[in-house]
Amino acid sequence: MRLVADTSAIIAAIIQSEPRHVECKELLDQATHAFITPHVTAEVFYLLGAVGHNEAALDFLADVADGFYELVNPQATDYLVARDLAGRYTGQIARKRPKPGLLDLADAMNLVVAARLETTIIASLDQDYRQITPLAGARFFTLLPDDSF
Repeated sequence: MRLVADTSAIIAAIIQSEPRHVECKELLDQATHAFITPHVTAEVFYLLGAVGHNEAALDFLADVADGFYELVNPQATDYLVARDLAGRYTGQIARKRPKPGLLDLADAMNLVVAARLETTIIASLDQDYRQITPLAGARFFTLLPDDSF
């Protein structure tokens, strides 16, 4: 299975105390391709370090370098698409807790990468993707581990 991996699923897969650790770890272990962008890489590394999981943050970078995750580098024009997406969804993302009204860059770039790689499968615990229409393919995203095939 080919999927785009989002920050929330990666962190849940890494941190054993996360409530959805087992299912996220199994999901990423079973993926034939788990694509990530540098934006997700930066978010995961920062968030792990911010909560004191320094060794896990370093191990994550080793996983990226070793090819467990397939790094997809955005092209310059991808930032224009991400800009358009952020503008299109400004104020439309309903959240449980307050957050700025823009779609964040990591999520926007996940949408761009998913379209480029011809997948609508995203490993994420972030329900924001339910409110977003994929750029190509199906009319909605399949969010794993929540959605089943």
